Amino acid sequence: MYLELAPAEAHEAISGEQVTLVDIRDPESFQAAHLV
Repeated sequence: MYLELAPAEAHEAISGEQVTLVDIRDPESFQAAHLV
């Protein structure tokens, strides 16, 4: 389990296996930057 995940770490994690990511940021933070 990660509390924080850098974009490169997220890409590596989701490229190799099935994972579930839960984004719990507020709407403004999500709009500023998020995975597509």
